[in-house]
Amino acid sequence: MSKELINKLRLVFSIILIFASIFTFAYSFFYGESFDQYFYLAMIMIVGAAFHIQKVEESKKPKKKRQK
Repeated sequence: MSKELINKLRLVFSIILIFASIFTFAYSFFYGESFDQYFYLAMIMIVGAAFHIQKVEESKKPKKKRQK
């Protein structure tokens, strides 16, 4: 796969994770479920989304070649 396609997939996946974490917070708030478990799950999803967004940004930067 090309780098552009991988970057687009990572971006879509990170957006899905962000929305899923928001919906997880809302579900635990409205239905009174154990908030701690859902809070940790949502935080893990946010960290995963941040990781994927960071990878997209790193791949856009030109790599420097080492000169000997």
